[in-house]
Amino acid sequence: MSQRQEARDLAEERIFEAAVKIFSQFGYESSSVRMIAKEAGVSPGLLYNYFKNKEELLVRVFEEGLKDVQATFRDLPDDGQVKTYLLHNFRIMQEKKQLWRLIYLIRMQQSTLAILGERINRVQKQVLDRLEARLRSSLGDKARAEAVLLNASLEGVVFHYLFDNSFEFELAQQALLTRYS
Repeated sequence: MSQRQEARDLAEERIFEAAVKIFSQFGYESSSVRMIAKEAGVSPGLLYNYFKNKEELLVRVFEEGLKDVQATFRDLPDDGQVKTYLLHNFRIMQEKKQLWRLIYLIRMQQSTLAILGERINRVQKQVLDRLEARLRSSLGDKARAEAVLLNASLEGVVFHYLFDNSFEFELAQQALLTRYS
């Protein structure tokens, strides 16, 4: 990779990280390209060389989270067990807490749902379908209901982990791991 390309990649990553920080701190609606550029240490004009607008940055944030979602299924065994899936989710949430906190905030704002709503719904359906497929061998016709319950339980644990400093995360994590081992 050339030095020019490395510098370009670093600048793009700084802009992305600045967008995550600014969107997390101020919300999507109250954030501006100028604020993101300042946080990244670049001019607004340079930012526009990488992202055409704030909406494109928002989509990039979502796509970054989507990579994590896809990775949770890559290593999942076909034996009906979902422990690996849960462990991967818990690890990702701890490693990328700021990013996932932002993704959860994005999912609760009308302005961002107008941009990402269809994508979010599509991903949600894929997650449920994959979980159902994993659970079908052991649960048969009850697999879809269990997939919905598992997903809702995981979402609740993650939400509380991300937003409630007094939440007993380890206890909830262990309860889910025990239930699905």
